[in-house]
Amino acid sequence: MGAYLNENRCSFAYWNAVAAAVEMAHKKGVKVIAWIDPTEGHAGNHTRWALRHPEFTLQRRDGRREDGYYADPIISLAYPEVVEFRLAMLREVLSFGVHGVFLVATADMVGYEPPTSESFIAKHGIDPRDVADDDPRRIEHQAEFLTAYGQNS
Repeated sequence: MGAYLNENRCSFAYWNAVAAAVEMAHKKGVKVIAWIDPTEGHAGNHTRWALRHPEFTLQRRDGRREDGYYADPIISLAYPEVVEFRLAMLREVLSFGVHGVFLVATADMVGYEPPTSESFIAKHGIDPRDVADDDPRRIEHQAEFLTAYGQNS
């Protein structure tokens, strides 16, 4: 942790908790598996990027966006920009020398945003808001976005 210390105190201007943890674990012979949860806002820990890009937030069936106004923002994997942002975060964590990654994926990472709704209509000829959330076509369509993200990870 020497690179992160300033006069025997941690300097939070330069200290990276992940890098420091991996460095210490390696010194002790411990393997580190990173847990990456790409959902936003657990206990208010959303990213500045998500707050700056409300146009990429998840859209609910009723058209409401999860943009951080009433609750923590949820950015959608329906947008290539979000996928690239998440992959950049993953690459950064991997650059610290972790031994593996546990990547969390939930159905709440894709909603009714224009890319998902438009592609669903093109494929099935019906608006996804007109089918039940548990309709197999809807579930399969959401899964396609999550699968594409996972395959790029």
